[in-house]
Amino acid sequence: MGHGIDPSEFEESNEEPPEDLEARELWEERKLANYDHSLELGKEEIRGYFKDSFKPTHDVISEKHAFFERLAEIDIVYVLGHSMSKVDLPYFRELKKYLRGNEEWVISYYKDSEIIDRKEIVMSLGSRR
Repeated sequence: MGHGIDPSEFEESNEEPPEDLEARELWEERKLANYDHSLELGKEEIRGYFKDSFKPTHDVISEKHAFFERLAEIDIVYVLGHSMSKVDLPYFRELKKYLRGNEEWVISYYKDSEIIDRKEIVMSLGSRR
């Protein structure tokens, strides 16, 4: 969770107060009435988590280029305990670039409802097995 989600996506935009004095007073009253310290602390914790867990996917792939190059002789790809979610697709695409194209994919799953999704992901990568 959080791996490829840029922490800046969780930053709240600062709403500018109106310039009109009367409208500004109403705006400030509304802000104060809606303020919840516990909620703000919770939001800050979540933003901190995403900031700490963020990994720039493109940079990670570039740094591991030599690893991916060594995978050309792989005949079977085992995916164990992995969600294969959208955030992980760049890694699987990079892996697929170095494979010969006739490899077999063996993918674990937790629920039967995940089987079709996992097959579709592998097919979208260009594999047939």
